[in-house]
Amino acid sequence: MSRVHLVLQSKGGVGKSLVAVLLSQYLRNHEVASFQHQYRNLKNPLICIDTDSENATLASYRALPSRKVPLMEGGIINEKAFDSIMDMILSNPEDEIVIDNVASAFALLINYLLEKRIFELLEDKGYELLTHAVVTGGQMFLNTIDGLGVLITRFPGSARFVVWLNEYFGPIE
Repeated sequence: MSRVHLVLQSKGGVGKSLVAVLLSQYLRNHEVASFQHQYRNLKNPLICIDTDSENATLASYRALPSRKVPLMEGGIINEKAFDSIMDMILSNPEDEIVIDNVASAFALLINYLLEKRIFELLEDKGYELLTHAVVTGGQMFLNTIDGLGVLITRFPGSARFVVWLNEYFGPIE
C-alpha cells in the first residue's frame, strides 16, 4: 500500500518543512531502502512535493527526490497544480509521497480536499493518507493546537494523524 504524507498546519514558522525533510530522509534511508531491496528494478520509490512558492525548503534538498509545485496562485488553490500533484500520486502507486504544504493554503486546501472528495478517492485507490501536524510550545501553542483541532474536526473519521511536538519555542503545556 502506498502512503501519502500531508504535512499541514495553519501557522507558519512552526517546523512543517523540518518535519517534511526529516520524514523524507527517514523514508529514503529506512523504508525505501528495504523496499528497493525487494524490488530491485525501482529507482526511488519516494516523491517529495513542496507546495510553497516562496520558501521551498523541501525542494532545496538536492539529496531528496523533490519537486516544486506551487499550490497557491492569486490567493486561491491553483487547480492545475493540484491536479499535477494528484497525477504524481496516482501514477506512482508504489511510492511514498511527502507533501510539504504552505501555511497560507491551510484553510483553502482543507476545503478543496473535502469538496473534491480526495480522501475517498485516495482510499478507493488503495492509498493510506497520513496527516502530519506540528504543535509547538510557547506563544504559538494555542495557534498550533487550534490548527490541529481544525484538522481533526474537519477531516473524515477515517483520517489518520501524526502529531509532531516542537518545543523549540518553549515547553508544550
